[in-house]
Amino acid sequence: MKGLTVPRVELCACLIGARLATTIKRESNIEFSATFFWTDSSASLGVIKNTTTRFSVFTGNHQAEIQSLSQISDWRHVPTKVNPADGLTRGRFPDTAEPDTFFVGPAFLLQPPEEWPSELDSNYESAIDPSEIRKVQHVMLTTVSPFDLTEHYLPTFNSFRHMLLAVAWLRRFVKFLEDRDNVTKSPHLTVAELRDAETNVIHV
Repeated sequence: MKGLTVPRVELCACLIGARLATTIKRESNIEFSATFFWTDSSASLGVIKNTTTRFSVFTGNHQAEIQSLSQISDWRHVPTKVNPADGLTRGRFPDTAEPDTFFVGPAFLLQPPEEWPSELDSNYESAIDPSEIRKVQHVMLTTVSPFDLTEHYLPTFNSFRHMLLAVAWLRRFVKFLEDRDNVTKSPHLTVAELRDAETNVIHV
């Protein structure tokens, strides 16, 4: 039971009910026209009826299985005061001498559906345990356009000569990285380097 909270235990009970109903309908020869699931757990109904919120792994897995085994509209709320199962948690045991609600269900089940407990004003989502809701993570994405020599570098120079000098020094640096032993260490550019830079700029 470690790590199980009351809302999780109640959700487990709902899942057991959905599994049991599925087994009964599959194994019996009875054709059911409708199926209804009753629980007094508002938190469980908030999870089961929710189709947009992302929950923790435990709650999300239980929710997914319940929704796959039953229709969301089949789940309804039974007030605690008329919930037969609630009596067992309070030390009340069924009376076998006469029909007990534990065996026959609450009296309203014998009434037409419109006489059943109303759910029009119920806000089950407010009963969901906040710790079961996954936190929204915002991811920022930045796109950077590819570097273009003619668009991002060459137009930054205010004269053709300054551009040639920069390109010549840049080409010497590239050659230095490739083979530093065969690159001149002179602090001045050679005529050949300037012509090579001019040729490259024209080709671009």
